[in-house]
Amino acid sequence: MNTELEQKMIRERLRNSYISFQHPSFLLEQRLNQAIIASDKQTALIILDQINSLERAELAASPLRSLKNSIIGSCTVYTRASIAGGVDSETAFMLSDLYIRQIENINNTVEAENLEYDMLIAFIDLVSENNGPKYSPTIGKAMRYIQHHIQFKLSLSDVAAHVGIHPNYLCSLFKTEVGQSIMQVYDQERCEAIKRFLSHTNISLTDIADNFDFSSVSYFSSYFKKLTGISPSEYRRKHQEETIGYELLDK
Repeated sequence: MNTELEQKMIRERLRNSYISFQHPSFLLEQRLNQAIIASDKQTALIILDQINSLERAELAASPLRSLKNSIIGSCTVYTRASIAGGVDSETAFMLSDLYIRQIENINNTVEAENLEYDMLIAFIDLVSENNGPKYSPTIGKAMRYIQHHIQFKLSLSDVAAHVGIHPNYLCSLFKTEVGQSIMQVYDQERCEAIKRFLSHTNISLTDIADNFDFSSVSYFSSYFKKLTGISPSEYRRKHQEETIGYELLDK
């Protein structure tokens, strides 16, 4: 090991010892990973409480910047655990990127601390959704293509070309195995992804619309309302009210 680096590490250990700081144990992090992979939300939240009962590492001179850096680290852990739980990497990293953008926009520690828990729940929900029925290789490949490109406008021809079969045949396979048309599945997957961002982030409707390749916020809103019966803003408000209600019941 480089002598200068070794000396820096020794000084850091001494400093941490002086302020009685302990990094979250590797065992706790491993247990958190396992809970995410198993979609065990209750256990994961308990473990995160245990981790956060310890003093956080000092990762920057500014306390808020240090907290943001720590939570970005948590986001990385959640992302990789969800992939290990079966979520395709593109979907996991898309959610991670959106959360990191939100972390950067936070201006107070309370909001940042709450976001860490919201992120954990969102990634566990992602793993839960992934543990659905398994399909044939052809349909599985089509499903993965849809998930990898959920941010973009897709057509039946796009998916069929990727899978390498005729669009009509792909439609027939989807109806047989999934019970829905391929575009119905695409819209549902797209809508569920949008719901996660509305429920678990404060990202503006404009940014969400742009992220999902909608030409305007109004088109995005009409698309979402057609599929859910309510507007994106109404969905977000309803989720926030339900969350506050649950928090009051827990007290």
